[in-house]
Amino acid sequence: TEGVIDERLARMYTGLFYGLLAAIITLHLLWFLMFIKMGYYLVNKGEAHDLSEHKKGEKTIAPI
Repeated sequence: TEGVIDERLARMYTGLFYGLLAAIITLHLLWFLMFIKMGYYLVNKGEAHDLSEHKKGEKTIAPI
C-alpha cells in the first residue's frame, strides 16, 4: 500500500534523526557558551584584539 513505511526502516531513521538533532543542539550550546565567555572576558578585562593591522592595502603610519 502507498504511504506505509517498514517499521524497521522507521526505527533506523528515527535513531539517526535523534542523533543528528542532539549533535546540532550540542553545537549550538557550545557556540552560545563560547560567545558568553568572550563577552564576559571583554566586559571584565576590557581587552579586545585589534585586527586592523592585518587588513591588506591599509598603510600604517609609524609613531613619531
